[in-house]
Amino acid sequence: MGEQEGEYLLTVQETNAQGCVGKPAEMRIKVVSFLPPNVITPNGDGKNDTWFLDYIENFPAHKVQIFDRAGKEVYQSNAYKNDWDAKNLPIDVYFYYLTLHPRIKPIKGTITVLR
Repeated sequence: MGEQEGEYLLTVQETNAQGCVGKPAEMRIKVVSFLPPNVITPNGDGKNDTWFLDYIENFPAHKVQIFDRAGKEVYQSNAYKNDWDAKNLPIDVYFYYLTLHPRIKPIKGTITVLR
């Protein structure tokens, strides 16, 4: 399957233990990129006030962790609701570690908090 965004046709065919092959089934799947934003501006203006992760609801086994420069965890959630606003944290660069599913390679990156 491709790694590019787009819609793909997936064909699945079952083979049982005796070697009997079932009827093929087709389904369309949509592949979207998952690129977390790298800046939030929690200043109350209604724009970028929280770290918004598109499609996070499609990964029920996700885990979000955010760390400061010293490696101290400053936020963690197993049910992220796009609500992290860096409350009580200074302007700085933070590091995130995002696990979408146990079988998907975690996503790591930085997020800058500006006010």
